[in-house]
Amino acid sequence: MAQSDYTRGEMNINEHKGSYGGFVQGSIWGGGLILVIVLIATLFFAAKFAFLPSLIATFVVGVIYGLALKMSMRWYAVLFCLAIFAVIIAAIGSLLS
Repeated sequence: MAQSDYTRGEMNINEHKGSYGGFVQGSIWGGGLILVIVLIATLFFAAKFAFLPSLIATFVVGVIYGLALKMSMRWYAVLFCLAIFAVIIAAIGSLLS
């Protein structure tokens, strides 16, 4: 049988903790962005809400999501930028039609 110098509990796992933490943060951010995008599309196209109420409801849900998961201020900045981007796209769409 092979001999091993391994002793349980003595391995350095700092890199593993960092990788797992990054994966969890990426999953939280990705899930939140998917939630926001799908919600505004559902409210606007499927539920036939007007654009502004859809945007406000989605923004409120995004803020609640950020508060519930104790997200950093970056989350709220991204949420605000996405709202501005949606308004710009809607304005361009209304000008073209």
